Amino acid sequence: MVEYKALNNELSLYVEERLLINLYEVSMKFYPNEYGGILLGHYSENRDFLSITGTILPFSFKSSKEGFTRGAAGLQNELATIASIKPLTKYVGEWHTHPDTPAIPSPTDKVAMKNIANDPDCSILNPVLLIISTTKTCFKIKFYVQYENQLYPFE
Repeated sequence: MVEYKALNNELSLYVEERLLINLYEVSMKFYPNEYGGILLGHYSENRDFLSITGTILPFSFKSSKEGFTRGAAGLQNELATIASIKPLTKYVGEWHTHPDTPAIPSPTDKVAMKNIANDPDCSILNPVLLIISTTKTCFKIKFYVQYENQLYPFE
């Protein structure tokens, strides 16, 4: 289990290393194009920690070296199925790769996270963004949280 902190240590994020390695391995099937999906997990009751427990890979998407657009087809059904099995597990954010570039949010990433946080149909106020910087031989990860219309990094 890896722990990250954000917002002056007021929010902790926990994620299994195996999940991060799995995300990298899946994304390498699309390298050198970007790839991604959604993050699953749950917040604590007082919202001071988040546990990321899984992912759902998209059924449809557009991918290029400079961009990734995840389709929504089928994801609601997947989320409903997961919620029926694990009621605490919910959508908590997005992840995607940045092939051969740093794990820093692009302007498009920032707008997308604001849109998610402000979407009345989305049940999460503080979505998480995971960017995986990939190369042919290794990866670096960086988590961010959307809070009060801004992305903040986890350390």
